Amino acid sequence: METAIHKIDEQCDCFLHRIAEAGVDISKVSMNDLSIDQRKVSNDTPGEPIRLVVQANKKIMISAPFHMAFINFIKNVIKDNQMDADFSTRFSFSDVDSLHKKLLREAIEDSKSKAEIIASAMGQKIIGIEEVSSDIHSGCNIEENDSIQMSDIFAVLDNHSISDQLSAKRTTVSERVEVIWIMA
Repeated sequence: METAIHKIDEQCDCFLHRIAEAGVDISKVSMNDLSIDQRKVSNDTPGEPIRLVVQANKKIMISAPFHMAFINFIKNVIKDNQMDADFSTRFSFSDVDSLHKKLLREAIEDSKSKAEIIASAMGQKIIGIEEVSSDIHSGCNIEENDSIQMSDIFAVLDNHSISDQLSAKRTTVSERVEVIWIMA
C-alpha cells in the first residue's frame, strides 16, 4: 500500500511541477483527497498465493477555457513522464444567466430605438413598456458539464499540429424577444 501511495504522490508532484514550469496558473488547479482501493485477487493456478492489489487515486482538475493545444500539452505531460493516469475533459457554458440578461437588455434597447423612430414619425413619444415576451430555440443540445472522453482520440493523434486547431462543440441558441411599447 505504501508503494501505491508513494507512486501517486510522486506522479502528482511531477505533473504539477511540469505544468507550473510551462506557466499554468496553479491556482486554477484543484486536487481531491487520496482514495485507496484494496482487493484480493486469486490466481487460477493451484497453490499460488492470493495477492492483495492496491490502487491509489487522486483526481486533478484544471479550470481553463477550452483550447485544444492546452489539452494536447496536458496529454503530452502525462505521456512523456509515463504517468499512470486516466485523462478526460469536461466543459460547460460559463455564466449563462449573465449572458442571457445582457443579450435581453440589448434586444430591448434595440427595439426601443426602432420604436422611437416609429413614434417620432407619428408625432408621439415612447412612455413605457406594456409587455416583454420571449421564446428560446436551440440549434443543438449540449448539456452543461457535457463530458468528452479524449483518450481514444489521443491514441490516434500523436502529431498534434491538426488537433491543436480544434475547438469545442458549438451550439446555436436563438431567442425571439417581443416588446410592446406604449406611445403617447
